[in-house]
Amino acid sequence: MDKIIRPIIIFFAILSISPFLSGAGVMTPGLAFSAPAGISKFMITLATGYFFVSLSLKIYDFLRKK
Repeated sequence: MDKIIRPIIIFFAILSISPFLSGAGVMTPGLAFSAPAGISKFMITLATGYFFVSLSLKIYDFLRKK
């Protein structure tokens, strides 16, 4: 059962990333150094994706134990 549920959770977690990233125009005015926009957006996408996938799986594990 876990072999089916965990990939489904990962899929929906990845889908839930898009509303949060849609308006994330990573802007840091006033800093001496800013990473290129492409790299910044890539890193934010990876970090946000990792957060939502891991959070979703932790919630699933928590609810499964009860």
